Amino acid sequence: MAFVTAEHIYALATAEFSDLPVLAIDVDGEIEVFPQSTAEARGARILTDAAALNEYTDGEDLDDVLAAQFAQELNQAHDLVDDTEDTDDTTGENPMRIVNLTPHPVTLVDVDGDEVVVQPEEAPARIPTTTTPVGDVNGIPVVMEQLGDANSVLPAPQPGVVYIVSRPVAERANRPDLLVPTQVERVDGRPVRARALARVVTESPRTAAADAIIRVAEAAVTEDRDRHTALELLEVAAEVRRGSAPAFRDGVRKLTALEAFQFISAQLRAETRAALETLQGLESAYKADVRDNPPACRPCGGYGELPVDDVTPPVACSECGGTGREQVVVPTA
Repeated sequence: MAFVTAEHIYALATAEFSDLPVLAIDVDGEIEVFPQSTAEARGARILTDAAALNEYTDGEDLDDVLAAQFAQELNQAHDLVDDTEDTDDTTGENPMRIVNLTPHPVTLVDVDGDEVVVQPEEAPARIPTTTTPVGDVNGIPVVMEQLGDANSVLPAPQPGVVYIVSRPVAERANRPDLLVPTQVERVDGRPVRARALARVVTESPRTAAADAIIRVAEAAVTEDRDRHTALELLEVAAEVRRGSAPAFRDGVRKLTALEAFQFISAQLRAETRAALETLQGLESAYKADVRDNPPACRPCGGYGELPVDDVTPPVACSECGGTGREQVVVPTA
């Protein structure tokens, strides 16, 4: 099946026609860039055009990150699938790969009632802890245990791969590719099989994305004394938490550029990479959350109406049409 790539987006960006350049699926199934009139005459399926791409980039120069993001969003909008990659179809020819990061074999029951045993990897994912003595109770030592970053012990998200982890790891990492055995059957109190896998959600995608960016900003200040970068990232995080899809994309761009810098501390680089992995894993959930729960309209503060004076009744807000919510713009297909 036709699948939009970053190369297609670059071709659209550099096309020079007297008519509006469009990206379309031609009658032979190939994706090509045509003048709009030519695409319509050929009966090609138009996916997007140069004007929509310019609006998406907000006038900025196209780079690899933007091109890949725009291509991905077009594929999602038009249900285009890359036949060279695995999909979520666990019963087809390209099943998802399940990696067990718990210390023990996990026995699962599929939809046909058959048992599937997933053996553990050599290095299970355990949350790092820091232990500090704080005193004693009746001569028994008492220590304080501080849990570390779960993402630091997890592999990076991979297409077509999900990871079985313990619930504490899933709760702290908050990644969509982490699954926890659920509907567990027990014999004599011992777990013997699980009839389902669960995604554990502990916070909204907005909060998780914003917090990841904030951790990078904190590292920029404490490790690199880079207050300018920290302030920029904090501004992005505030908009991301509010529910801004453009700010989310801007955050990915800024983090990608920061990670590519040569002279930054190891801690800042590690936090940046972890944040990028978090945002990439949350992208679909974040967009869905913003579409379902648009941020409050700025002019009316979410009330849907604006005061006029002490005697005139309020009027409907023209910005949001009286809904009290911003009009969320989904990337143009």
